[in-house]
Amino acid sequence: MLSMRTSRPFHTNDESPIHIELMAKEAKEVSLKTEVTVLNKHGLHMRFAGSLVAVTSNFKSDITLSKGRKNVDAKSILDLMSLSAAPGTRLNVTASGADAQAALAATTAFFNSYTGDK
Repeated sequence: MLSMRTSRPFHTNDESPIHIELMAKEAKEVSLKTEVTVLNKHGLHMRFAGSLVAVTSNFKSDITLSKGRKNVDAKSILDLMSLSAAPGTRLNVTASGADAQAALAATTAFFNSYTGDK
């Protein structure tokens, strides 16, 4: 673990100043879990999966969906499709990383509000 502290910023390749202390705080990984239900009347199909990937890809955290013993990457359309999640299926969502709380909230909100099908 990084224990160095400084008040002097250093620059990354993109020339943005970053404090070492801030980086140490961001390096702490958080893992959060919740359960969602597939409310969409057609289940977790290709368009649904694509929209979900558009949401989950905005986060640095690892996001997985689980159905039974099967765990898949929520940033992969093919992985999501392999769940064969019908309407009413309950899935566990796990987010691990620095922005896990935001990732879990966005993923849960997506499942609760998806209206892509007419």
